[in-house]
Amino acid sequence: MRINIIMKRKSSGSSSSSDEVEDTIFFFGKLKSGVTKIFNKLEDISEIERLKAPGLGNPRHIYMLDVPKYNSKLLFYDMPEERINVQEQNTPNPCECIIVVYDVTNRESFNKAKEFVELSIKLGMTRSILILANKCDLPNRVVSQSEGAEYAAAHKSFYMDYSAERDDVRPLFNKIMEIYAKVKTKVRKDSQGKQPQQA
Repeated sequence: MRINIIMKRKSSGSSSSSDEVEDTIFFFGKLKSGVTKIFNKLEDISEIERLKAPGLGNPRHIYMLDVPKYNSKLLFYDMPEERINVQEQNTPNPCECIIVVYDVTNRESFNKAKEFVELSIKLGMTRSILILANKCDLPNRVVSQSEGAEYAAAHKSFYMDYSAERDDVRPLFNKIMEIYAKVKTKVRKDSQGKQPQQA
């Protein structure tokens, strides 16, 4: 089953506040990039709750984090390449961040990641991108750290080296939350800038 990577955000009906929003973060990666293994490591973050994801098939699931500072629920989705159907159209509801994972030992994996980054930017699919270079602990690396970081900088994206086998998930989670905070701050400033000036 293939699903759209763009999912509309909505107010949470069960919330005590009608202003609460559901923000989204997607993990994308080519098959064997390690994206699903990294995604599942979110289970180790005590603040995050694991939920069943209706319509994604069994045993698909998502993770949810309450963020009181922004009156939001942050939803994390695992979207490996074979499950994604990207529509060639701009979206009015970009997600907060797409985490694009590639295998540093596989040049094709990096090329696929670049294609997706550029498509995401073209279609306005996300407010931010984190390019995650996985398997950096392996000796047969073919995509250097400098190449990945330079590509990320050229496309105004964040970059991080990572090893799903070796590294704890907490630094990655902290990086994601840092990016999320920057996105929310920018959205708030942009929203205030559009408000009519008081006399």
